[in-house]
Amino acid sequence: MVRELDARLEARKPIQAVVGEYWDPHRDWVFWEYFGPTFTVVEEMPPAGVIDTYGFNLKYDKDIDLGRSL
Repeated sequence: MVRELDARLEARKPIQAVVGEYWDPHRDWVFWEYFGPTFTVVEEMPPAGVIDTYGFNLKYDKDIDLGRSL
Protein backbone atom coordinates (compact mmCIF):
# COMPACT_ATOMS: atom_id res chain seq x y z
CA MET A 1 0.00 0.00 0.00
CA VAL A 2 2.85 2.38 0.72
CA ARG A 3 4.06 1.97 -2.87
CA GLU A 4 0.58 2.70 -4.24
CA LEU A 5 0.16 5.72 -1.98
CA ASP A 6 3.48 7.11 -3.17
CA ALA A 7 2.51 6.58 -6.83
CA ARG A 8 -0.83 8.34 -6.33
CA LEU A 9 0.69 11.27 -4.50
CA GLU A 10 3.25 11.72 -7.28
CA ALA A 11 0.51 11.54 -9.95
CA ARG A 12 -1.79 13.83 -7.90
CA LYS A 13 -4.51 11.17 -7.82
CA PRO A 14 -7.00 10.61 -4.97
CA ILE A 15 -5.53 8.74 -2.00
CA GLN A 16 -8.55 8.30 0.29
CA ALA A 17 -9.17 4.64 -0.60
CA VAL A 18 -5.53 3.70 -0.01
CA VAL A 19 -5.35 5.56 3.30
CA GLY A 20 -8.62 3.97 4.42
CA GLU A 21 -7.34 0.48 3.60
CA TYR A 22 -4.05 1.21 5.37
CA TRP A 23 -5.78 2.09 8.65
CA ASP A 24 -8.63 -0.42 8.39
CA PRO A 25 -7.60 -3.24 6.03
CA HIS A 26 -10.29 -5.42 4.45
CA ARG A 27 -8.25 -7.08 1.71
CA ASP A 28 -5.97 -10.11 1.83
CA TRP A 29 -2.52 -8.47 1.85
CA VAL A 30 0.60 -10.64 1.75
CA PHE A 31 3.06 -8.00 3.03
CA TRP A 32 2.61 -5.21 5.56
CA GLU A 33 4.48 -1.95 5.01
CA TYR A 34 4.52 0.71 7.69
CA PHE A 35 5.18 4.41 7.72
CA GLY A 36 7.60 5.55 10.36
CA PRO A 37 10.84 7.34 11.02
CA THR A 38 12.60 4.16 12.19
CA PHE A 39 12.35 0.39 12.00
CA THR A 40 13.74 -2.53 13.96
CA VAL A 41 15.61 -5.38 12.31
CA VAL A 42 14.07 -8.57 13.65
CA GLU A 43 16.35 -11.07 11.93
CA GLU A 44 19.18 -10.98 9.41
CA MET A 45 18.77 -13.45 6.59
CA PRO A 46 21.21 -14.71 3.98
CA PRO A 47 20.55 -13.60 0.38
CA ALA A 48 17.59 -15.39 -1.19
CA GLY A 49 18.06 -17.87 -4.01
CA VAL A 50 16.52 -17.58 -7.46
CA ILE A 51 13.45 -19.67 -6.61
CA ASP A 52 12.76 -17.75 -3.40
CA THR A 53 13.15 -14.44 -5.22
CA TYR A 54 10.72 -15.55 -7.91
CA GLY A 55 8.18 -16.58 -5.25
CA PHE A 56 8.58 -13.27 -3.45
CA ASN A 57 8.00 -11.35 -6.68
CA LEU A 58 4.78 -13.28 -7.35
CA LYS A 59 3.47 -12.49 -3.87
CA TYR A 60 4.53 -8.84 -3.98
CA ASP A 61 2.95 -8.40 -7.42
CA LYS A 62 -0.32 -9.62 -5.91
CA ASP A 63 -0.16 -6.77 -3.38
CA ILE A 64 0.68 -4.28 -6.14
CA ASP A 65 -2.43 -5.38 -8.04
CA LEU A 66 -4.55 -5.09 -4.87
CA GLY A 67 -3.26 -1.57 -4.27
CA ARG A 68 -4.05 -0.49 -7.81
CA SER A 69 -7.59 -1.82 -7.46
CA LEU A 70 -8.39 0.50 -4.54
